[in-house]
Amino acid sequence: MSRRQLMDLLRYQARTHPDRFAVTEVTAAGPQSLTWAEFASNVEGTAGRAASLFSHEPRVLLAIDNTASSLTALLGIVAAGVDVAVFEASSAPLSDPSSVFHTTGAQSLLVPGGDRPDGAEGYRSLAIEEITGGPPATQGLDVPTGDDVTVLQATSGSTGEPRLARQPLVNLIRGGALYRDIYHLSTADTILAPVPMAHSFGMVAGLFASTVTGARLQTMTRFTPRGTRTAIEDGATVLLGTPLLYELVGRTVRPARSTLRVALSSGGPLDDSVALLAGTELGAPVLQVYGSTETGLIASQRPGTGPWPPGCVGTVAPGVDLRVAPPAAGNAPDAGVELAVRTMTMFRGYLDGRPDRVDQHGYYATNDVATLDEAGNLRLLRRKESFINVGGRKVNPVRLQRLIQEHPDVVDSAVYGAEAPGGEEVHAAVVLVNGGQLSTLLAHCRARLADYEVPHTVHVVAALPLTGMGKIDRNRLPGRPTTLSPSGGRS
Repeated sequence: MSRRQLMDLLRYQARTHPDRFAVTEVTAAGPQSLTWAEFASNVEGTAGRAASLFSHEPRVLLAIDNTASSLTALLGIVAAGVDVAVFEASSAPLSDPSSVFHTTGAQSLLVPGGDRPDGAEGYRSLAIEEITGGPPATQGLDVPTGDDVTVLQATSGSTGEPRLARQPLVNLIRGGALYRDIYHLSTADTILAPVPMAHSFGMVAGLFASTVTGARLQTMTRFTPRGTRTAIEDGATVLLGTPLLYELVGRTVRPARSTLRVALSSGGPLDDSVALLAGTELGAPVLQVYGSTETGLIASQRPGTGPWPPGCVGTVAPGVDLRVAPPAAGNAPDAGVELAVRTMTMFRGYLDGRPDRVDQHGYYATNDVATLDEAGNLRLLRRKESFINVGGRKVNPVRLQRLIQEHPDVVDSAVYGAEAPGGEEVHAAVVLVNGGQLSTLLAHCRARLADYEVPHTVHVVAALPLTGMGKIDRNRLPGRPTTLSPSGGRS
């Protein structure tokens, strides 16, 4: 039914305001726009071509680069009833022989321009423009009812290797409606999304929220402060970003005029000082959104309801049930509890079929440790799986990272565990400035930490590796000691 619902939404937008802009690409050469009439017609034509090309394939691979063509391809493929696995066009996951995208059983790969990427030798490569271009469909697409089609999205891999979560189309539409209801989105809005549309936040809060509401969607193939500033000055009302983006925005984006009414941040903890500075520069509150690829939206901060307690990610979203496990033995009563959630946008398991952390009652174990106060504010304390086991002692890397970053010469850091005999070692990757010395950093750590908490190995790096959503890419952090072994280990 959701396929018909998608096409009905697009046809409704095209019928009620055909000349309003649906999608605008913010490019160096200037904005390129499609009206709702053009966008709906292109999606319908794409669906017809996709049904003919891929009807006998279990699913296809789609590289999304935030262009109108790649978004048209996504909607057209699912409207045709074909499952699709999506990834960022710039991420090149197929070059990794162990990539989860090689496990999809897909035979066809759609990429911008048709350029075959490294690792794609076993696929039929097609240019996205081949199925989204050409004349509009000459007759309406007959979209039948039946089993729902799914979009396969890669999880962040922050606690292990990425996996492909199966999100049915109906959930993506519901998710867009949630953002509509919480943030009062309408046809009067322009959603600026310089975040990857291949990821859950951009896809749901951007593409599907726009489709549900008729709001104009502005995308950027590459984030730039100038492009963001120009889009805001041209009338953007809602901004989607990551904590890293807002840190950059707070330092570099000062629009001369702004109609922005809210900025939403997802992808990791948002520092209060970053939110305050960015909000001051933008003239709109920067609010946190908390969710996951598997569950969709869990909680969010709402306009006009602050100030929010430190570490609070907002109040629980409509249709979400929370369940908390009791604190582990020996923990303080205020240490928080493990959070499990049940949402109306819950995924349908992972493609690999391995355990999906959903129990018999439909609750998904987030692996986050949280508290919920009497006012309904959800506060995240840490990830349960992020503890580092050093000789049987649990080390909280979030606390260590905060202490390390209190050193004046450290501008960025990541703390994580590395396998060692009898458990793990504490590793830290740091970005130093002002001629900072490791010896002074270690003295700083020893003055504040227990012996077993002091990093066994410190890696000095020029910058921390990041994913397209601005999260630390933990799979690319240094895994072996290379610079210093302060605890007497190898160097």
